[in-house]
Amino acid sequence: MKRQLFTIGFLFLSLMSSTVRAERVVLLPPRGEAPQERLDAIEEAIAAAIAAVGHGRVTESGVSLDSEPPSTANEMRAIAEMQNAQYLVVTRVTLQSGGYVLFLRVGYAPAGRVEELQVEVQDADQAARLRLVMAAILRPDGLGEDAVRLTEGSGTEPVSDEEARRRQEEEAQRAAAEAQRRQEEEARQRGEVEARERERLEEARRRRQQEWAERERYGQRAPWMFSVGLDLRPLIAHREIIIDGQDRGGGVLGGFSLRLGHSFGGLPGFELRGAFDIVTGASSGFVLAGGAVYLASPFRNAPVFIGGGIETGLFQFLSGNTVPSFMVRASPVIVWRATDNIYVEGALPELMLLTANGGAASLGLSVRAGLRF
Repeated sequence: MKRQLFTIGFLFLSLMSSTVRAERVVLLPPRGEAPQERLDAIEEAIAAAIAAVGHGRVTESGVSLDSEPPSTANEMRAIAEMQNAQYLVVTRVTLQSGGYVLFLRVGYAPAGRVEELQVEVQDADQAARLRLVMAAILRPDGLGEDAVRLTEGSGTEPVSDEEARRRQEEEAQRAAAEAQRRQEEEARQRGEVEARERERLEEARRRRQQEWAERERYGQRAPWMFSVGLDLRPLIAHREIIIDGQDRGGGVLGGFSLRLGHSFGGLPGFELRGAFDIVTGASSGFVLAGGAVYLASPFRNAPVFIGGGIETGLFQFLSGNTVPSFMVRASPVIVWRATDNIYVEGALPELMLLTANGGAASLGLSVRAGLRF
């Protein structure tokens, strides 16, 4: 409380003495790393403080803003005397939270004296703070012991140790609360990103499952299928077969084949088939057979079907020994839908077993093209 009364008394006496002896002051525009609008506002506040303590401000200094501000006593006295002023005030501003740091260099021309002072100014009490500073530095006797007091703080009542600790604790609590808030905000944002990523992955999984469930199945487009094809079946095991007095036990069976198939909506990929083959080569004849294929759909977006098939029936020789033969034929099968209704099919390797004339076996391939309807 005593410190506060002292400050008020000091300001009162300074104002009284300044009023009695008003002097002219040249105030150079403030410099510093701050927006020009901010520097202009601070200049006006300093000018108001100079007027408040009873001095007159000289607006023209003759000093270019592009040149270095005067720093020596001779330089400052020359500029002040040129404007018929007693004081020259040079300022520099450094912004900080809640206010700024003001550096002052003041030259008193009659005595050739230069004094420097650096004070903190809070925006909340800028006017009172600047009046106090101007009252102390713009006087013939100079700052004296007031320099220490003015650099201690904002010029208000000193803060006790207990109050300082309380403020430090409050500041620490605010900092901790702000850090906690930032952590919570970061955690919230991280959670949102992770949630969106989980949703994206889940949506991608559902889409893959849906594409898999809705993939095209063999026989789905139309129930009936008719195909024509070519067969090539080299004999790999046989007994001697005498045809027209010659051994025809070796060689290759070839031919032309027709197939008619029917699929079922409740059994996707399954198809019953009937076959009619015309056989030439090592022996001639024909085949009447029935069987089935099952073709899986291993790809979500490709009309390719892979599986196997088996056929059994009658192989009737038309040359040589014309004894009818029981036939079994099995092979892996791959089908590609080339257009909406046209399919290309391959069977490789195709194993065929015959029972007549001591038995025979062939291992070959078949290639067919079919139309679904």
